[in-house]
Amino acid sequence: MNVTSASRSRGKARHDTWRWKSTDATRQALLGAARELFTERGYSHVKVADVVARAGVSTGSFYHHFGAKQDLYTELWRAHCAALDQACDEAVAAAKHAGQQDPGALWAAGARAMLEDTWQRRDIARMFLAGEKPPDFDAVQGGRNAQLAERSGRALDLADSDQGRLYVNCLQSMIRAGARSVIQAPDAAEAALVIDATIGYCMRLMSSP
Repeated sequence: MNVTSASRSRGKARHDTWRWKSTDATRQALLGAARELFTERGYSHVKVADVVARAGVSTGSFYHHFGAKQDLYTELWRAHCAALDQACDEAVAAAKHAGQQDPGALWAAGARAMLEDTWQRRDIARMFLAGEKPPDFDAVQGGRNAQLAERSGRALDLADSDQGRLYVNCLQSMIRAGARSVIQAPDAAEAALVIDATIGYCMRLMSSP
């Protein structure tokens, strides 16, 4: 390869790198704008034009990355769930590293971490837990609840039975109720009390004969 060809190749590589970085930045700008607007106004009161204007990009850029406004909501939801799962996994790993082996205690450590993360990101958690949502999104949330129930069943080493599923559903219902209370807490101290109470109720259920 001669010098001219090599220079063109390097120039193309730099251009491609810039293009992909620019694409990622545009996508993140749209998601950031959507998060701000959805939490400020509610999902149904935001239009694609609002998101585009807030993000400072073109309408064409929006449709290059997303097919509709609902896609923004769905991607924000997936990122939110991933953050909750990460907080849970890290807390459980830390508890195991500290020597904890009891399945119930490990489950409680993960659940507590998820509630604490809900408080830390309460703006977007409030949108998902108590706000408006796209049509037919109940099926997506139902899938997430089923995933969490299955995860809890494995963590607690429960048999796949009607009784086991009922037990897990009761625990998950308490965590969801706790999360809804957490996002309404006026300050961190009150949120901590809500989290302690929620985990305490779950532990009482797990300690019942």
